[in-house]
Amino acid sequence: MKSRDVPKFGPLQGVNVLLSGNAIAGPAMCGIFAEMGAIVTSLERVDMPDVLRMAVTEWFSVEHRNQLSIAANIQTPEGKKILAKLLKANDIFVENNKAGTMASMGVTDEWIWSHNPKIIIVHVSGFGQSGDPAYTRRAALDGIAQAFSGYINNNGLPSTPICARPYTADYVSSLFGAIGALAALHRAQQTGVGESIDVAMYETLLRLSADGLAYGLNRNIPVTRPGNRTPRAWGEGVYKCKDGKFVFWMSGNAGKPFMGTLKTVGMQDYDPGPKEDPPFSHNPEYGEELERRMKAYCDEHTAQEVAYTASRNGATCSKIMEFDDMLSNSHYQARNSITEWYDPCLGETMKGTRPTPVFKNNPTQIWRGTPILGMDNEDILEELGYTPEEIEKLYEKKIIRYGSLITKTFKDGQEQLIETKDGKQPLKR
Repeated sequence: MKSRDVPKFGPLQGVNVLLSGNAIAGPAMCGIFAEMGAIVTSLERVDMPDVLRMAVTEWFSVEHRNQLSIAANIQTPEGKKILAKLLKANDIFVENNKAGTMASMGVTDEWIWSHNPKIIIVHVSGFGQSGDPAYTRRAALDGIAQAFSGYINNNGLPSTPICARPYTADYVSSLFGAIGALAALHRAQQTGVGESIDVAMYETLLRLSADGLAYGLNRNIPVTRPGNRTPRAWGEGVYKCKDGKFVFWMSGNAGKPFMGTLKTVGMQDYDPGPKEDPPFSHNPEYGEELERRMKAYCDEHTAQEVAYTASRNGATCSKIMEFDDMLSNSHYQARNSITEWYDPCLGETMKGTRPTPVFKNNPTQIWRGTPILGMDNEDILEELGYTPEEIEKLYEKKIIRYGSLITKTFKDGQEQLIETKDGKQPLKR
C-alpha cells in the first residue's frame, strides 16, 4: 500500500514514523502512533524478522496493526541507501537495540541528521546509550531492566521478589518513548532542529518506583514486599471467593469506601474499644477482625456477588477479570473495549483491545491488521523513486524480501503456516 492510500484519521495524521525495532518496546511505541493516525513503516531485517512475528504471531498482530512493512538488509550499501531515503521521508525514527548497534553499521545520529536534520530519533535500550560501557553493551530484556532498576525488589512476597508481568519495563518504556518523541516533534516543528532521545528501560522503572525509591533514598527505609496487600491499610488486597474466582477489594482509610466495606461485612456497629480516627489504622485487633470478616464474606459469596454488593454499598471492589468476563461484561461492551480486525498474516479475524486513549474530536481506528513481512516493499520503494526494474534487482540480490513462515497458536498445540497476501493465495516469491 502506498502512503497516500492510508486512511486519514486521528490526532497524528500527517506524521510519518519509521520503526526499526524488534519484539516489544519499539513496536509497542509505534503501534500507539499508528492507532493515532500516524503512517508507520516497519523496517524489518530480511534474515531475521521480528521475533514475535515468528514466535507469537497473535501478539505480533496487536503490536503491528495499521502499519506498512518493508524488509531490507540495511547492512548492504543498497540497503543503507534505502534507509537513507526512508529517513528523509519520515518525521520520527524509532530503534530498539543495545547501545552502539546502529552506530556499528554507520547509522549514527549525525548520519541520520545529514539526511533529515529535523527528524526525531528515539533510541530504546535496556541500559541507555551512554554510561559505563560494561553495561551499555549488554543485551537487556524486560526482566533484566526490572532487576537492575530494583523494580522486582518492590514486588512479591516478603521472602521472594517477583517479576512484574507481563513485560512491564518494555511497555512502560514504550510510553515514555512516545511522550518524548511527541514532545521533541513539537519542538522540532518550531525550530527546524531534530532531537535524539535516549530511553533506558531501567530508568523508566526508576521513575515508577514511587514510595519505595523515595523512602529508600531519602529516609533509608528498606523496601517491604507485602504481596497482594498494602502495608498502609487493613482490608486491602486479593481475596478468593466461593466460586474459586478472585476480587480485589480495598477498604480504604476513611470515607464512603471504608463505610461501604464495613456495611458489606456487617461491621458498621462494631466497637473496637477506645475511639481512634480511623480506628483500624492504629488498632491491629480491629484491622484483623475486618480482614477476617472480609475473607469470610468472600468464602460465602461468588466473586460477582462480592463485587456487586460491595460496590453498591460504596466500597471499592472489582472482580479480577478473565477472558470470558471481558467479552460478556456490559461496560466492556458499552465502550467497545474489545474490538476486532482482520489479520492478513493469520488469515483470520482477531480480537484485542481497542486503541487507547479515546479521542472525541479525532478518533483513532484500526484500518489494517498486521502486514506480511515485506508486504509493502514495492509501493514504498516506488514512492522513494525506485523503478520496477530496480525493485526486481533488489529482490534478486536478496536486499529485500517478501513473506515468511509464521506460527499460529491453537489450544491443542501449534501449526506452521505460510504467510499469504490475502490469507488464501500462496506466496509469489
